[in-house]
Amino acid sequence: MKAKEELAGLEFGFLVKAKQKIATLIDDLHVFAEYIAWLDVFSAHAILAKEKLYIKPELSSSQTLDLVGARHPVIEEFLPADQQFIANDLEMGNKSSPDCTKGPSRTSFAMTGETELSN
Repeated sequence: MKAKEELAGLEFGFLVKAKQKIATLIDDLHVFAEYIAWLDVFSAHAILAKEKLYIKPELSSSQTLDLVGARHPVIEEFLPADQQFIANDLEMGNKSSPDCTKGPSRTSFAMTGETELSN
């Protein structure tokens, strides 16, 4: 019986020392946990991008925005199985043409809200 009590006392002593040591490292553990969380986010995004064939946008110093074959990940994901999302193009900032979107319906939507039929 005395051996069990001594063993319990030793275990309790080790537990107290471990808690004290962890308490001195708590700030470092929080920083480490934050790094692990960001790594989790970035790796999840990388896996999703590979599975869904997403591509990295190309940035330039021009004042135009050209999206070719743009997709909407949320709408694309929740469409019924018998419907396929049709990608759209968007051209903005090109002064030789009005800012508009061009989609599968062959209709251009001017940014002012007016609708015109495209050729």
